[in-house]
Amino acid sequence: MSSESPTPTYLLANGEWKPEGSPLLPVDDRAVSVGAGLFETLAAYRGKPFAFDRHMARLEAGLSALGIPLRIPDEWGTALPELLKRNQLLEAEQARLRITVTAGTPETGPRWFIEASEAPTHPVPARLITGPFVRNERSLLAGYKTINYGDNEIAMRLAHEAGATEALFGNTRDQICEGTWSNIFISCGGKWLTPPLSSGCLPGVTRSIVLQLAEEEGQAIEETDLPLSSIPAIEAAFLTSSIREIQPVESIDAHTLLSPENPQLAAWQRAFRDYVNS
Repeated sequence: MSSESPTPTYLLANGEWKPEGSPLLPVDDRAVSVGAGLFETLAAYRGKPFAFDRHMARLEAGLSALGIPLRIPDEWGTALPELLKRNQLLEAEQARLRITVTAGTPETGPRWFIEASEAPTHPVPARLITGPFVRNERSLLAGYKTINYGDNEIAMRLAHEAGATEALFGNTRDQICEGTWSNIFISCGGKWLTPPLSSGCLPGVTRSIVLQLAEEEGQAIEETDLPLSSIPAIEAAFLTSSIREIQPVESIDAHTLLSPENPQLAAWQRAFRDYVNS
C-alpha cells in the first residue's frame, strides 16, 4: 500500500487557492440567508474553457438584476486553466467548471469561488416527464442562473423516481418552458421549434450556439410558444446544456418520439462538435 497521501483537489476562492472542503461562506452571507447568488457552469475541453465570454455576459446580466456589485475579475480568464491543471483535469476530454458568486454581506461585499471537476455523464437518449410543477415566467428571477434551485432538485428527484432522466417544466400559461438543467428543442410538423425566452426559460449558452449554427446553415429554428398539449405531436426533440451539449430525447411521459435519431438533429450535433473543435 502506498504511503503517499491522495492528491488534494483545489478551488479558487476570492483570489486564493484553497483545498476542496475549505470553509468558504459565513452564516451571514446573503447566499445562505436569502439565496442571493448566481452561478455559471462551463465545459472545458482539454484545458480550454468553452464559450467563456458568453457565460460571463449572462453572469453580468444576473449580477445587475440581483444588485450584486461585482466586476468580473480579469484573473478568471487565466485562472481557469490553472485550476484545471491543479485538479489534474488539463488533459480531460471534457471537464466541468462552476463559478459561484454570492451577495456576501454589506461589510464584506460579494464573494466568489470556482470549482473544477470531471464532467458528469448524461444517459443518451433522454427520457422526460412533465408534472404539476411550473416555471413562473413572470418571476423577477426568470431568465437568471441563480442558486435558487429548490424546484429543480425536487423535480429531478420526481423524474428519477419515475424512471426518467430529466423533468420538463411548463410555465403558468401551460406552455413548454425548459428542463431542470436544460433547454429543449422540438420537431413538430416538419419544423424545428424552441420556447422563446419570454416563456421563462434560461437563456442557455448552448441554446444560443445551436440557434446561431442553425441560422448559419439556413435551417433556422423558430422561437415560439409551445403548448404542453402539443407533446403528443412531437416527432423529435433534443436537450441542450453546457455539459450535455446536444442530447436526443427518446420519450416525454408516455409519448415515445417517432424519430429520436432525426437526421437534422444529428447534423446539428456534428456542427456543434465542429464549433467546439474550432
